[in-house]
Amino acid sequence: QSTGRGLHFLFHLTARLKQPMPRKFLRNLQIGFGISLVILLASSTASYVSIKQQINNREKVDHTRRAIASANRVLIDLQNAETGQRGFHLTGRADFLEPYEESLESLPKSLTQARELTVDNPEQTVRIDSLASYVKSRTDVLARLVDAKKTGRPVSINQLEEGKRYMDACRNVIPLFIDREEVLLRNRTAELDRASRYTSIFIVGAAIASLLITSI
Repeated sequence: QSTGRGLHFLFHLTARLKQPMPRKFLRNLQIGFGISLVILLASSTASYVSIKQQINNREKVDHTRRAIASANRVLIDLQNAETGQRGFHLTGRADFLEPYEESLESLPKSLTQARELTVDNPEQTVRIDSLASYVKSRTDVLARLVDAKKTGRPVSINQLEEGKRYMDACRNVIPLFIDREEVLLRNRTAELDRASRYTSIFIVGAAIASLLITSI
């Protein structure tokens, strides 16, 4: 008897499964699938745009950091050049000129890099042009001091004061250049963080919306 009831149940279940689904159910299913597909496409597009924006912001951040590093390098090169010249002046030994000679080679590269990295910023370009002029004047004074030591000529106070003025001018311009780049760095870092947050929120929101729709 129980076997008969089981067969009877299976017969009715099979018959119901063979029946066509109600039109309303099919329509709701199609609408839900369509909405889920739209959300998926929208989230994918938004994610792609956001990731591209993050990459762009990250490149800008790296660009600004390299500009700051190049300006710092100019100051370091100038200080090394001064150290080499003073060491040679005090000792007369040519090996003390190594940092001076290395800095003379490095300075044009550092200035060129700083100029290239800020070519799209007229304000910074003006500063780099001024810095390059002061650097040349300072290294010209250092070269005359080195030559005076080599030939045994005395060094005047005027020469030392002239060199100090140009060095002070370099020290005034470089912080202004770096301050401006640091403002850009803060802004670009904030944009990068903001884009990262928006991407995460949108992806999570789209996933939740899709789950809610498919569960209805």
